[in-house]
Amino acid sequence: MGRWGVVLALGVWIALAVLVAGSRWLGQRAASPGFPLPQADGCWQGVCFFELAPDAIPATLNVHPGVVPGSARRVLNPAARGEQRVRFLVRRGGRVYSVELVHDAASYYLAPEAPWLRLGDVVTALGAPERVTLLADQIGLHYPAQSLVVFVLHRGAGPAPRLAPSDAVVGLAVLRREPVEGESRVYYPPSSAWRGFGVYHFED
Repeated sequence: MGRWGVVLALGVWIALAVLVAGSRWLGQRAASPGFPLPQADGCWQGVCFFELAPDAIPATLNVHPGVVPGSARRVLNPAARGEQRVRFLVRRGGRVYSVELVHDAASYYLAPEAPWLRLGDVVTALGAPERVTLLADQIGLHYPAQSLVVFVLHRGAGPAPRLAPSDAVVGLAVLRREPVEGESRVYYPPSSAWRGFGVYHFED
């Protein structure tokens, strides 16, 4: 009887462990990031910046239900020709986030004034990126299916930075989709295939 009792207790313990792990996994998959990610079609929260005239972007954002009314304002940036900047406030989960939108004909970039998104949120929502590239003070994680590049700050020793789920995302860049399909993608060095979280040694 004692032996069967131990086997039964062990079986119950294993079943509970599987149940808890499964619940945690489902919770992580269902978790929504603190800041809305761009959609697969290249739009953000239903706003398709590539289809809007630059003058129409502040007015479009100001009537968006997730944006604080009247908060979207153009920022003058005469140093970069063809580039427009708009600052606005986003409401999400009871919090307000300050965001700067930088856009031109080929791309748009969302940058926060304070971290509102973690790398773990992005990987949970979108899965693993295809490629990781090393920039001067940032690391870019490439999602070609979404035409998206996610940027986090360079963290770690020298040329071997470390990526962690807690890394703050400092920017999201959405690139205009090219009409030519099947064309191979080129990633300039230093770059690496995604190998999960941890230390990266980039190829030259």
